[in-house]
Amino acid sequence: MKSIIITIISLLIYSSVFSQYEIKVSDTHENFNKIGNKKAITVNIYDRDAQIIKKEWAKLMSTKYFSDKTSWKNISFIDNVLIKGISKNTLDIYGMVKYSTDGIVTFSVAVDMGGIFLSEAKHNVEYAKMKKIMHNFAINQSKKGLAEKIKKQEKALAKYNKEKEKNSLEIQKLNSEIAAFNKKITENKVSIQNLEQNNVNKQTQIEAQRKLLYETQSIIVK
Repeated sequence: MKSIIITIISLLIYSSVFSQYEIKVSDTHENFNKIGNKKAITVNIYDRDAQIIKKEWAKLMSTKYFSDKTSWKNISFIDNVLIKGISKNTLDIYGMVKYSTDGIVTFSVAVDMGGIFLSEAKHNVEYAKMKKIMHNFAINQSKKGLAEKIKKQEKALAKYNKEKEKNSLEIQKLNSEIAAFNKKITENKVSIQNLEQNNVNKQTQIEAQRKLLYETQSIIVK
């Protein structure tokens, strides 16, 4: 039964080695509060929480696409983004992070091109470019999240190994103490046997001495 349990656990552990994160870019409609329901590009991101995704997206827009204003609440609004291949003019990008019921994080953006929102029907090439940016962002963030997860798990593994090693040393110490105790017990048993035998001999001496004393006490001096 024990071997069966170990086999099942091993199968569960090693089956996860072959799992993979699949980034999917999809077309959705999202409600972006002030601007209402808009066509959006949505990607799934692994091992990242909402705040990190918001921060990293704002950082990407600022460092690579020269945005000059970023604010995050329930949605993101990033002003004056310049993305070559999408528009010669600056863009306003709205973003939203959501958690699905199964824990998957999705990130969606709607792009305001100056009164007209980016759509596949009207801006086929530009839309594909934005999808590529989103896909690369999701891959990059998922890789970073995965690397951090691996680092945490490696840290936990090192901690468990250290605790196991400590336990092993304590077991070794206790076993040494048990061995010393057992040796002492054996020695004490031998000492007890010797003392008991000595008492038997002493009892013989006592009886002889008692008889001698009685005989001595029985002497009459005239």
